[in-house]
Amino acid sequence: MIDLHLDGGQKKAVDTLKGLSANLQQKGVLSALHVAARPLIVAMKANAPDDPATGGSRLAMAMSKTRAKPGRKVGTGNGYRVVRSEGEEIALLVGPNKKVAGKYVGYIGWFLEQGAKPHRIGKGQHPGVAPRRWMSKSLQSSESMITTGFYTGLEKWIAKNGR
Repeated sequence: MIDLHLDGGQKKAVDTLKGLSANLQQKGVLSALHVAARPLIVAMKANAPDDPATGGSRLAMAMSKTRAKPGRKVGTGNGYRVVRSEGEEIALLVGPNKKVAGKYVGYIGWFLEQGAKPHRIGKGQHPGVAPRRWMSKSLQSSESMITTGFYTGLEKWIAKNGR
C-alpha cells in the first residue's frame, strides 16, 4: 500500500475531483492511475529476473497494467491470483499479466517473488527457488514516482476535463 500525502495543488485537484459526478471521478482517478503505473512498469521490467531456465527473461515482456472492474474477476499470471474490485473501488493491477508467445508467464513471477519449497513434479524432484522479491523491490524503488505520477495525471486530467 502506498501512502499518499497532499500538497496544496494536489489538495485542490482532489477537491475539484470530489465536486464532479461519480462517473467523472472514476474516469479521473483511472486516468491518474494509468500515469502512476508507468514508473512501476519500468522498474518491474528492469528488475525482472533474467533467467531463461525459469522464464525470467519473458517476465519483462509480460509486464502490463490491467483494470479490475467492479463485479468482474481479473486473473493475473496463469489464473493463480484473482482480484475482484468492490463497489466503486477503482483498481489497476500492474505485473506480468499478459501473454508472451501465446502463453501466460505471470505465475513464474510469483514463484520468483515469493520463492518455492522443494517439491515433486511428476516423477522428479524440483529443488525449489529462493525468493527474489523483485516485484516488491520495484514497488519500493518507484514509490515516490508513483505518487507524483498519480497527482500529475490527476491534475492534467482535471485541467482537461474538470468543470
